[in-house]
Amino acid sequence: MADEYIFYLASDDGSIFYIDGKEVINHDGNHGMSEKSNHVQLSAGIHQIELRYYQGGGGFGLRMFVENSQLPKTGFYTPAYMFDEGSGAGEIIQISPKDRPLLHRGFMMYNGEKRTKTIGVGDPSGIHYIYDLEQGSPIKVWRGDFLDAGPMWISRGETQLAVPLGPGVEIDGDPSLTMMISPSDAWPDSMPG
Repeated sequence: MADEYIFYLASDDGSIFYIDGKEVINHDGNHGMSEKSNHVQLSAGIHQIELRYYQGGGGFGLRMFVENSQLPKTGFYTPAYMFDEGSGAGEIIQISPKDRPLLHRGFMMYNGEKRTKTIGVGDPSGIHYIYDLEQGSPIKVWRGDFLDAGPMWISRGETQLAVPLGPGVEIDGDPSLTMMISPSDAWPDSMPG
């Protein structure tokens, strides 16, 4: 679809993203996890993409997102542990609901932050979501396969994350239920601790 696209590239350390041989985002060098973005007008049809990544030491990570006028900010799926040769790189432990919904308690990434009190809900219909138990709200929804538990279980992975197996949409994460003292009270952006 011809449209203006916004690409987001977050990495620790360096990364460079190209479309049709032209540099779109240069986020190279040694640095912690941070994000850069750029707007690109694309014609309808197939485009060649190239993503270069450099790991300099210490922490690591690579995330990429895209959005346009018809698509909310959506992540490309790449399990972070596939970059780690010592942790069963490439092995996927797929959790799939067959004839009834499945619940999976674990750690999930949300907005660049590890959430440690989450539950993934997988439905045989192929629509799944993650609920943040601490905030009391849904934080992600996606269609496709449910979860990859590989980063949680292969060599008891360092990240301890369950990874959604499909592109999804992150939801604002604000509490979906709250007790209001007065109808004029502002809706809270977090649960009281």
